[in-house]
Amino acid sequence: MPVSTTERSSLLSLFNDLLIVGTSLKAAAECGEPETLRAHLLDMFYQANQAGGDMGIPKETLRQARYALAAYLDEMVMSSHWPQKHQWPSISLQSELFSTDLAGQGFFQNLEEVWRGHPLNIDLLELYYLCLVLGFEGKYKLQGREQLKALIQELGRDIQAKRGEVPSLSNGEKSPGIVDGKGQIARIPWILGVGAIALAIVLYVILTINSTWDAEAVKANLQVMAEKVPLKR
Repeated sequence: MPVSTTERSSLLSLFNDLLIVGTSLKAAAECGEPETLRAHLLDMFYQANQAGGDMGIPKETLRQARYALAAYLDEMVMSSHWPQKHQWPSISLQSELFSTDLAGQGFFQNLEEVWRGHPLNIDLLELYYLCLVLGFEGKYKLQGREQLKALIQELGRDIQAKRGEVPSLSNGEKSPGIVDGKGQIARIPWILGVGAIALAIVLYVILTINSTWDAEAVKANLQVMAEKVPLKR
């Protein structure tokens, strides 16, 4: 049975803010106190999970979505220039939410299960896909990036074939902090998110439509877009 537009958008809309926060964290040089950042992110997870339950989204779908986002956000923190990031592994989101430090591998195991599942949960598959488009590498981080590139392209083509259109981040009323021109994360109290949404679309296009993929070009686009985001004080 086809999924309606409303049903289709609900899962991504729940986790949209966390996806955008990840792009901010990766480019940030200052994220405040580790415990404060962790508490804020966990609260966002809690709110998304509660809202998902209210929408009637199955618990297992929400669990797999949280796993993907926890892995993604932990990696974005560890990829940042934040001086205190060395404290993060001991208080990571994956350790708190899933009692693991192997989400870099688990992410791809879950992705495979979702991708090959019957019936296919296309909403959840799109969420995993967006984590990859926005920079999650997991077990491919140190080696195998060509494999990861091929995986992302295949996944993107498969989603487009099933959907007939590209997934993107939703343009909600408010979105989390974006990185300012100095590489500092604007206070996670909310700011205008249009620039971050455009960023996600730019990355999506680079990774799935272009026949040649250049990681440095992706980084360059990320930096340019981040510096142009207008802040709402």
